[in-house]
Amino acid sequence: MRKQELHIYEEATNLFWGLIIVVSTTLATYILANAFVTSGWSISSLNQIIALLLFVLSFVGILKISEPLYHFVFTVEQQKLKIISYKGEQEINTDMISLNDIEGLKFSPYLPRERGEALFDFSTNYKLMYKKGSQFDYQPLIDIEDAAFTLKVDDIIKIIRFIKSYQSSVTVPREQAEFFKI
Repeated sequence: MRKQELHIYEEATNLFWGLIIVVSTTLATYILANAFVTSGWSISSLNQIIALLLFVLSFVGILKISEPLYHFVFTVEQQKLKIISYKGEQEINTDMISLNDIEGLKFSPYLPRERGEALFDFSTNYKLMYKKGSQFDYQPLIDIEDAAFTLKVDDIIKIIRFIKSYQSSVTVPREQAEFFKI
């Protein structure tokens, strides 16, 4: 039996911002404590200004970590793939793509891979591309203007399997199909 809906959530990539918060807060506290002990309070002390900037950086990190993540809902209605995109609880975009128009699907990295870089194992920066039957180029399946989000490779595989359950003639490059057993 086919799934009626597929829910995909953006991967939370908070390690970078978590590290920024911890380091900048620690440094700011150390610098500020040192400024009071060694030179007394002064509005224009360089140490105090640096500490203030580090506290601001940690606050920006807290805002980045707490901002809502993307959530995508895939459904099929009347032979059309419907992709509803949410940021947090707010719907921001809805795309409809005819299943008959989808000839091929493939993984594609956001940036070209370096020579000798792992194919899929350790990377999270892949997007799912699709090819219309009448076109030569692939285009992003989920395309939200000015949005940066990260999907896990496993989630991209779920999307491919979901689409193939409705349109079995969709092709996937052999290398990718074998690697992921699609």
